[in-house]
Amino acid sequence: MNDIERVNEMWAIENEKNFLQVESIYYMDTVDKRVYAYTEDKVYQLHHSLAQLEEMLWDYGYIRINKSNLVNIFRIQNIKPEANMRVGATFDNGEKLYINRSYKKRFQEYLVKM
Repeated sequence: MNDIERVNEMWAIENEKNFLQVESIYYMDTVDKRVYAYTEDKVYQLHHSLAQLEEMLWDYGYIRINKSNLVNIFRIQNIKPEANMRVGATFDNGEKLYINRSYKKRFQEYLVKM
């Protein structure tokens, strides 16, 4: 089973296994040691760590932007400098997350690579 097949099987709700397409995810967020994937209209709890997901999805447009978030760069509509050397990333659904300065250089390098 390749990485994408594993990613497409990574969440379950109430003992029901469902499939989540990688390209439908805007970003992933860690809250209370649990990882959630945010799509256009739903939030799903995942059963992998953010570090595992970052490794699995590196070649598919996902990069860490801060300690708690992994984003799909193909869903980002606008990138704008903010106060304290952070950068705001606005998604095509209007949501906004911040790229912390310690992740900024790696994020910029990743954009050039992709």
